[in-house]
Amino acid sequence: MRRLTRRFKKWLVRRGYYQARKGSVAQRKRPFFLRIPTPENLSFTYNRDVTQKFFQNMRTEIDVAISERRRLMVDPAPIKSINPAAALCLLAEFDRWQRLWGVGRLRPVTLRTWHQPVVRRLSDMGFFELLKTPVPEALRSGGPGANRFIRFVTDVVADTQHSVTFRREVGAPLSETSQLSLTLYRSLCEAIANAVEHAYPNPTTFPDRVGKRWWLMGSVDTDQNRLRVVVLDHGISIPGSLPNSRRWPEISKLIQIFTGEPTDGALIEAAMEYGRSRLETPQRGKGLGDIIALSDASPQNRLRIFSRNGYYVRTNGLSHSGVSRYPINGTLIEWDLALSLTHDDDIRPRD
Repeated sequence: MRRLTRRFKKWLVRRGYYQARKGSVAQRKRPFFLRIPTPENLSFTYNRDVTQKFFQNMRTEIDVAISERRRLMVDPAPIKSINPAAALCLLAEFDRWQRLWGVGRLRPVTLRTWHQPVVRRLSDMGFFELLKTPVPEALRSGGPGANRFIRFVTDVVADTQHSVTFRREVGAPLSETSQLSLTLYRSLCEAIANAVEHAYPNPTTFPDRVGKRWWLMGSVDTDQNRLRVVVLDHGISIPGSLPNSRRWPEISKLIQIFTGEPTDGALIEAAMEYGRSRLETPQRGKGLGDIIALSDASPQNRLRIFSRNGYYVRTNGLSHSGVSRYPINGTLIEWDLALSLTHDDDIRPRD
């Protein structure tokens, strides 16, 4: 048998490496550069299915791009309208992407083609500060407008100082309504505490760069005299956490009363109804009741919760729930609040 030379051995190694690489490339079904278009109307009110499908697709593509070190582009240029809840979800996905990527920063390469009102609102909420990208004054000019976004807050701890900071950012509208300000403070503290204590039960499931993170932002509409407040986390969701809760036996009984089917919407509604009943019971912890209390403070207020495939809406003391076609990443809580009751007939929840 012929003895293999060192040179021939090196050639065999190089050929094996080349064939393996060639085979993996041939089996690759996804392009190296991925581009995710966005819908024109990014809204959980008027375009919910399309919006939730977009965020589900965005999460999937980001995770693939990170794990396989591929280039990915999310193009917000088509967006003509974006509501506060969708804006916070967009910011949170970019924040998560940037933290998991671990190096450099994300860069908006088509910024000058974005819709100017969208740029202004995203700039107000600190979107471009998150990306460490300065925005030219010409792109974010035009005055504050009637609908103003409030700068986002994010952290991995339930620090009540964040609620105080957020109320200070809201400014004058809440200064004249002390009771609303106090109720908002309690509701925000409860929502943030739930995200930290219950949304992330297993820290090893979530990378250290993201942690038990939550996001908070709002918007003020001076024409309608309304305040929108949104809290978001990327945890296991309310339906995902309830079966392991010590209150599960009592909550499961409520599900039988509502629908009899443990859908995600029924799970959220049962949890909120349980929290509301605790709110009416003296000398007991309030929990989720504080979240409902803010919506019940006025018949003009509205509460919406999206968690996994379920949603829950409460307004004027009445509530209903349902199941969405596409899941949401974590839990989204939104309050739509009337800042004044002087024109009840003219004030309605709007997107």
